[in-house]
Amino acid sequence: AKDGEQALTVYEREQESIDLVILDWIMPGMGGQACMNAILKQNPKEKIVIASGYTAEELNRKGRKAASYIQKPFDVGQMLGVIREVLQPGG
Repeated sequence: AKDGEQALTVYEREQESIDLVILDWIMPGMGGQACMNAILKQNPKEKIVIASGYTAEELNRKGRKAASYIQKPFDVGQMLGVIREVLQPGG
């Protein structure tokens, strides 16, 4: 999705087939936090990964606690590790 609004529209339309949502904390339009909150309002158990240049501690202060996290810049291997961790049973 090109921005938070489009991400939310896609989620609302496709949520039954979505296993994981990956959001950037800073996105055009509706930011990652607002998009995450809107998604969690619809489905409090949705699995979400936030990608950001902020540290995990900074994002926790800003309200990210409901989602997993990956620090930017990251490589494909790091992202795959986070995805595996989040999607594994109990993740």
